[in-house]
Amino acid sequence: MKNTTKRTELPRFHIGVVAIISALFILFLFLANLVKKGDPIKIDTVLRNIFVLEEQSFLFTIFKGIAWFGSTTGIITLLFIMVVLLIWKYRDYKGAIVFVVMVMLTNFLSKALKALFQRERPIIPLDELDYSFPSSGAFISLVAYGLATYLLTRNRTKLKEKYLISIVGVTLIILIGISRVALSAHYPTDVIAGHTLGAIFLILSIYLYRWWLKTN
Repeated sequence: MKNTTKRTELPRFHIGVVAIISALFILFLFLANLVKKGDPIKIDTVLRNIFVLEEQSFLFTIFKGIAWFGSTTGIITLLFIMVVLLIWKYRDYKGAIVFVVMVMLTNFLSKALKALFQRERPIIPLDELDYSFPSSGAFISLVAYGLATYLLTRNRTKLKEKYLISIVGVTLIILIGISRVALSAHYPTDVIAGHTLGAIFLILSIYLYRWWLKTN
């Protein structure tokens, strides 16, 4: 009886995940269509009025520091730390490979999509001369920090440590996304699109990793 229940629950779980990915992809296509039209997007105006900070403010400095975690240097640093932890401490070689490959893949896809949509940034920062849609910081950070959070919690045994890692990981992802708007480096729809794609790739990364573990 228990085996029958598990068999019926498993397909339902996969169907649920496919439905979530489909919904996220539809949301991305909707945002992409709005951007392609080239008209001002109302939600961008509303959210920018709320979140964009003055350059001389204290919060601007704080968010500039947070934005570093989503920068190229920040992601490379995370890659190095995660590879060291996963290989030398946890002996999780498959986790290390999946982590590096998926982060590199999201970086490549992000650049390709920016070249496709060619949306100009609200303000062009001196250190960020590429296009705006989707936000690479939001996209790559969600995959990198989301997958790092998953792999670290999986390799920890204490429940408190799992909760702490999860809270830090989720908070950092959200703050990096907000920083892109607060610093006027991206429109809110760039960040939402980046997080949408990031969520899709994070789910696929975890699926790939779990499937690979089962092949042993």
